[in-house]
Amino acid sequence: MSQVVFECGQNWRSLKKISHGATLSALSNKINFPSFFRTMPSNLFQNIALIQLVGRFGWTWVGMLVVDNDVGQQGAQVIRAGIERNGGCIGFLEKIHLSYSTQKIKRVVDIIKRSSVNVIVLHSQEVHVKALLDAMFDEEVTGKIFISSASFIITPGLFSKKAWKVLNGTIGLVPSAAPLPGFEKFLLNLHPNANTTYPFIRLFWEKAFSCYWPVENPDSERSNAPILKEDVTCTGEEGFRSEIAQLFETNDLSLTYHAYLAVYAYTHTLHSLLGCPTTSEGYFNHGVCSNINDAQPKKVPISICSNSCRPGYRKTPLEGRPICCYDCIPCSEGEITNYTDADKCTRCPSDQWSNGERDRCIPKVIEFLSYNEPLGIVLVIAVAMMSILTLCILIIFIKYQDTPIIKATNRELSYILLVSLILCFLCCLVFIGQPSKFSCLLRQTFFSVAFSISISSVLAKTIMVILAFKATGMNSPLRKWLGPTIPRNVVGLCIILQTSICFLWFHRSPPFPTLNNQNYKITFECNEGQKEFFYMTLGFMGFLAMVSFLVAFLARNLPGSFNEAKLITFSMLVFCCVWISFIPAYLSTSGKYTVAVQIFAILASSAGLLSCIFLPKCYIILLRPERNNRDFLSGNKKKRNFDN
Repeated sequence: MSQVVFECGQNWRSLKKISHGATLSALSNKINFPSFFRTMPSNLFQNIALIQLVGRFGWTWVGMLVVDNDVGQQGAQVIRAGIERNGGCIGFLEKIHLSYSTQKIKRVVDIIKRSSVNVIVLHSQEVHVKALLDAMFDEEVTGKIFISSASFIITPGLFSKKAWKVLNGTIGLVPSAAPLPGFEKFLLNLHPNANTTYPFIRLFWEKAFSCYWPVENPDSERSNAPILKEDVTCTGEEGFRSEIAQLFETNDLSLTYHAYLAVYAYTHTLHSLLGCPTTSEGYFNHGVCSNINDAQPKKVPISICSNSCRPGYRKTPLEGRPICCYDCIPCSEGEITNYTDADKCTRCPSDQWSNGERDRCIPKVIEFLSYNEPLGIVLVIAVAMMSILTLCILIIFIKYQDTPIIKATNRELSYILLVSLILCFLCCLVFIGQPSKFSCLLRQTFFSVAFSISISSVLAKTIMVILAFKATGMNSPLRKWLGPTIPRNVVGLCIILQTSICFLWFHRSPPFPTLNNQNYKITFECNEGQKEFFYMTLGFMGFLAMVSFLVAFLARNLPGSFNEAKLITFSMLVFCCVWISFIPAYLSTSGKYTVAVQIFAILASSAGLLSCIFLPKCYIILLRPERNNRDFLSGNKKKRNFDN
């Protein structure tokens, strides 16, 4: 690739490569080659011209010879695709190169000779085709028409007579050219005695006129060279006006002309830039002119030990290395750097957090379990469904309150338990939404009291089941305890104790809303105050559940076809399992998921009580009404056999 390197002032950092022969289209990519310029158009234009030229003559059966390099490969793809798109076909596509062996060249000649193709697209410089043309003449492969690209320059003296006979009839592309004003005059004024600024003019003179200049320095290497008889001494009187076309190839100045255009385009641009008027007629918007001092060089040579640390990273020294050698490590979470080569990271304010790139602080997201998010919607739907189901069961019990199965399981306690379960389900709604002072106080109170009513009702049911089976005799002293006194006292006492714990909790350390600054978010949550009171309420409910479970477990083998003690045993087992697993889950989560865990525990335990105690009764009431009689409940085998 021919190129010229310009130096801007005394600054070698601004190197520009300007080529008049490199036509590879990939070099036009300014991202990969920002400092590359050329005076000739890329081969993309000549490839399109070759396609149009083939189509203009109606040739549909052509061969292709391309140079074996990137220029040839890319050009071959474009030209082939264009010819085939226009309805033509490629008979053969072969690579050529000046370094190819005789065997390779002979193989290509044989392919051309066997093919019926008469038109061959030649996409190569002339130097790569020289040996092939001679071989084609030797094999009598003539009469082919070559369509050459602009890179195929016919240089005088390069081709042999054989090659010229093969090239007869060649059609080629030539870059546009025009006369260069003053160029011929400049050439005529070249003289070794008058042009000391051109150091090679004397050597050129010797080559042009086959002479030599007298040796001025006897000690030079030239003085030791043998002098032949045919050598002629240069006098400086030689003239080459008649030989200008041959010596300087002025018949084809396409490359020179495009270099001439490039230089003049640059000079005119620079002149316009320096002479830009500062009035409203300026070259930029609002009459603004650009400052030439603002022009900066582009791909500057780099000589550094370590690359610069971009924002979001900080420098850390390398042990045993100079201070300019360092590693770049990313800032920790919550820290940033917003400039290059920072020595340390800066921590974000408490209400902000670092972004993913660690180059700026952004406000933290305020998070709480909302009604609008998917998790909140799912929990609300679950609460609504379970509440409606419990209400339906309560309506069924009221409608069939005079049937034996409802009478046998203490109607009053069943009503209290169903109402308390509805309250347990509804208390979940207090946990959803943005916390406030009122909601934080209501959450645990509502939850604790509602569950205390439920579990105390279950305990009272268990006690009444045992008393009912123990006081079967007419003269039993336990019959006086079968009234509503014991259930009411049990439920009332449990409510008073749990309420007392809550009042003491609110007096000593009431819950309050707070913003919990975590890593990347701010959690809006209820601070439970002293956690001991929260665990006291859970412990009291756990105590009631364990007592109910033990009493029901001991009464599980009481006689009767429908033993409610078994149902209570299963319900308490589910309840205890849920809340035992709740404690580690509650302690291991944070933020809105802690609230979600508690809501899930409330729903699961309440659903366990509802399904284990009431669904079997609803099954008998609605689907097996023949079993809803005193004989079946008391275990009368004869009656049961008759019913079956």
